[in-house]
Amino acid sequence: MTHYIGSYRDVTAQIQSIEALRREQRFTEAIMESMPGVVYFLDRDGRYRRWNRNFLELTGCTAEQLQHMHPLDFIDSQHRERVRERIERVFTQSEDSIEVPFVTGSGRAIPYLFTGRRLRFAGEDFLIDVGVDISARMAAEQARDAHLQRLQTLSRQVLEIQEAERQALGRELHDSVAQDVGAVSLNLTILRGKLAPPIDAAIAQRLDDSQKLLEDAALRLRYVMAELRPPGLDEFGLLAALREHAERVAQAGRVCGDGAWRRASAAAD
Repeated sequence: MTHYIGSYRDVTAQIQSIEALRREQRFTEAIMESMPGVVYFLDRDGRYRRWNRNFLELTGCTAEQLQHMHPLDFIDSQHRERVRERIERVFTQSEDSIEVPFVTGSGRAIPYLFTGRRLRFAGEDFLIDVGVDISARMAAEQARDAHLQRLQTLSRQVLEIQEAERQALGRELHDSVAQDVGAVSLNLTILRGKLAPPIDAAIAQRLDDSQKLLEDAALRLRYVMAELRPPGLDEFGLLAALREHAERVAQAGRVCGDGAWRRASAAAD
């Protein structure tokens, strides 16, 4: 053969285009691998199309095995219906999130927050899901709830102790101090009756003053006992006790004027 025919074509643009596509693919893969959680792509049939290394390690599957898995395979039976509905919502409503235990290849259930969005590429719909382990957050929330529960229990115990002390003090005032005041008042009345008339004016004035002091003391005792525990609280309930307290305050002169009385009455209601 002494001659041959050949043709040449410049494919520089094609090579550059292929290289740009490869760079873009490597960039996309680098982004997926740099994500702190798990990332994967699902198609409409629920097949895994792309994923990062974190997701592969979480599932405990090989890449070949994962291609034949479905998202519900990693979800406990009691949560599968929620997850199935959530996947459908992403494809129909563009995005959705869910907190659900993810069952790893070792059988361990780890609470995850999955946030998914619909992605349309090359005429096909995909679900891109990003999952974050929320074990630490849930543990912190449980610790917070337990702490709040302990505080509520402690507060309730303190209130119960205070209420018991108020009741004990009220009983002591009623059974001891109030009875003593009443006895002294009665003794003064008896003493006045034993004095032969005419009674000296100075002595009569002292008796009257003493009697008035005892009456005022008895009134203050009744008020203090009512403040410690309203007498109608156990029998008639809180609303009736509040109304009685408002009336008692008004009678004691602590609420002045019709307008103030109406405000106190409205507060009691």
